[in-house]
Amino acid sequence: MTDPQPETLPPPQDRIPITFSIVGVQKAGTSSMDSMLRRHRLVAPTFQLDPSRAALRRNAWSSKELHFFDDERRDWEHPDYTYYCGTRTTPDQVCALDSTPSYIMWPGALERMHRFNPEMRLIASFRDPIERAFSQWAMSREQKNSYPEFSEAIDEFDDVTLLDRIPKKRGRWSVHRKSMTLRGRYGAQLERGLAHFDRSQWLMLNFTDWVTDYQACLDQITDFVGLHRFRRYPDLRTYPTPRALQGTPPSEDDINRLVERYADDLALFEKLSGLDVSPWPTRRIVRGEMAAGELAEKLSGKFVDA
Repeated sequence: MTDPQPETLPPPQDRIPITFSIVGVQKAGTSSMDSMLRRHRLVAPTFQLDPSRAALRRNAWSSKELHFFDDERRDWEHPDYTYYCGTRTTPDQVCALDSTPSYIMWPGALERMHRFNPEMRLIASFRDPIERAFSQWAMSREQKNSYPEFSEAIDEFDDVTLLDRIPKKRGRWSVHRKSMTLRGRYGAQLERGLAHFDRSQWLMLNFTDWVTDYQACLDQITDFVGLHRFRRYPDLRTYPTPRALQGTPPSEDDINRLVERYADDLALFEKLSGLDVSPWPTRRIVRGEMAAGELAEKLSGKFVDA
């Protein structure tokens, strides 16, 4: 069934509060999680009006990445939450979901979310930071062939320090485009997030577990947010890293440069999250259990001439 696309704000009796959110990270199964959770009979669809496009009546409403708390156009001194809600389409629906994987890395996003609802439940899925960066690069490269080569992107987007604010001369999409290495700084992101939401309000998942046994992960999620488990599990929908990429594959030196950037942060992430990331290539390379060239060779298999 296709979700309705309302032209006006739903009446108060049909508005459903958003009580949980997938806040990160991009390219770690968040789209699959979102699509499945929206099939739960107790979860209402969400429709977020984009004021900048409403007059065009084109893409004015979004049902997945609401990009509410990372929207710098809003007046965050006096925020308007009117449109931040779900829309009841069946009598059973009791809650709604926001899935915007940039929240965890966006300056101020989780602080704003806490002001909205300090009881919000947060879900974050994490993936090996180098494989995640490569997957984001591949997606960007497929969308626009002028996107820098992987090696060039490491140099050009070498901002691994979390932003305290969005620079005035950089728009939202500019920051997103240049976040390839930044998004892998899970330790710093989580440290900042835990300053706003208690650890008990976080469910942290390992992307490896998701692709291995997504049904068990769905059980974790529904238990965590207080929903009954799926009676029938949806089929797994994946959004894999594109294959047959054009360009120059990652080199051993590229991998080593990224390992150097992530090593200390990965140790912090392990401590804060409690997740077992021992199988992650980055962690294995740091520990001397894997050669950087092995990961470079694996990623090179995604290229058309490999």
